[in-house]
Amino acid sequence: MGCSKTCVSSWGAPRRFGNSMRRYPGEIRWQGVQVDMAVATDGSAGHMVIPPAELAAIRRQEAINAAAVIGAKLHWLGYTDELLFEDIPTRLRFC
Repeated sequence: MGCSKTCVSSWGAPRRFGNSMRRYPGEIRWQGVQVDMAVATDGSAGHMVIPPAELAAIRRQEAINAAAVIGAKLHWLGYTDELLFEDIPTRLRFC
């Protein structure tokens, strides 16, 4: 039987994730662990001036940048903000 190490962390915004985790990836990679970063929603909601499509593009670039800072593989699921529902098809995308 094999052994795997999994670390699951969740933050509200990818830019905070990158800032919080960038001090750890060297140690994690030294141990031979692949670092993966998953972002479920596109960040398109929550700004009163920037249009949703433009904001989603900004948030995706932030996630790409954060993943690069910590040396992680980014998994961008792209659900629209506020439209992520608990159902079987959604659960299967997280596998």
